[in-house]
Amino acid sequence: MTDVNKPWYKKWFNDDYLKLYQQRDNKDAKKQIELVLKTLKPDKNNKILDLGCGEGRHLSYFNKLGFKTFGLDLSKELIYSGMKKYGRQNFILGDIRNIPGKYDIILSFFSSFGYFESDKENFSVFDSIFKSLTYKGKFWFDFLNPEYVKNNLIAKNQKELSPDKTAIEERKIENKRVIKKISFISKDKTETYYESVRLFKKEELEAALNQSGFAINNIFANYSGDQWTNNSERTIFNCQKSRLCRET
Repeated sequence: MTDVNKPWYKKWFNDDYLKLYQQRDNKDAKKQIELVLKTLKPDKNNKILDLGCGEGRHLSYFNKLGFKTFGLDLSKELIYSGMKKYGRQNFILGDIRNIPGKYDIILSFFSSFGYFESDKENFSVFDSIFKSLTYKGKFWFDFLNPEYVKNNLIAKNQKELSPDKTAIEERKIENKRVIKKISFISKDKTETYYESVRLFKKEELEAALNQSGFAINNIFANYSGDQWTNNSERTIFNCQKSRLCRET
């Protein structure tokens, strides 16, 4: 497959992505992990998988606390960068639609979902997660709240990444998706990438999770663990495997 025909998520998570988000620190990661620990109360013997782990910020924090944690991501560039930044961790190069191994807890942070074109393909991720969880395994799913996105969308902003490189981000909502165009402009060239994430309502996600076999224990509004409302910043599901997986 040529680069032109590759889906956006196979082109975007590279060195330019890291440059755009170089200001990120571990504060949000730590806050969300603290909510996970408080809510799920994992055992040190649990096998924990961070789905769409990127560089492994969450892995690093969990590992320092003595947990047995693994991270799966599709991007070789992000995994390699994570190894340089945080040291060797249990990284797995793979696709969230086909998760290898079995885990007691699977975590999905910061909207690593909704990338695919069809709802059927997006929801197949829940089936993949269900099959990869042990009996009564737990799934933590952090996603966007469409209403919050609509009400707080910044149509355009600009970042100076260096004296000779500028990033321009343009956002719009179209066909139930939030689409971002990212242009990196330097003296000699312009490189352009896209993000396209399906905006699912809470009720749509609830129905799909139930269909895949999950019971939903809590729905949080943010990383502080507040109760969800229509105007919440996030939609965070605390789920548990509620029936045995049907082997295929």
